[in-house]
Amino acid sequence: MSDPLFAPPHGEWRRPASGYIAARRIATFITWLIVFGIPVGALTAFAPWPFAVSVGAVGLIVLVWRVIRVAALCRARGYAEMDEELYVTKGIWFQSLTVVPYGRMQVVEVERDLFERWFGIATVRLVTASSETGASIPGIPPEQAAELRDRLTELGDPRGSGL
Repeated sequence: MSDPLFAPPHGEWRRPASGYIAARRIATFITWLIVFGIPVGALTAFAPWPFAVSVGAVGLIVLVWRVIRVAALCRARGYAEMDEELYVTKGIWFQSLTVVPYGRMQVVEVERDLFERWFGIATVRLVTASSETGASIPGIPPEQAAELRDRLTELGDPRGSGL
């Protein structure tokens, strides 16, 4: 993303680890296999076979496209720590930049789903004073996630005491 609108004021984006791409590819494959597999299975039992094959072919094309596209979506994510706030970006077609002032953070969570555990990564999720605004930083190695959690908690505590 070279668009200055979505660039941190200084420094570089820190991107997810490579294991994040693999974990998301597997999750995407399983999800879309279920989304199209169940209807195609039902169609083979109740609809003419040409229709079921057509729907299956469309489903296969969508599944392959979604799995391939995962890498670009993962590389579009990033975060940058500044003096007073955390910048989090995501998106390819619909770009998003979230700036979270440290003083607005109320909770810093570290999460790992099944695929993240398999690939040795975690997600750091921020809950802010505004229920509509929050940010997540996925694909971080566990040690780095723990350090980020501790650093953000330390930075947010003195600034948020007046909330």
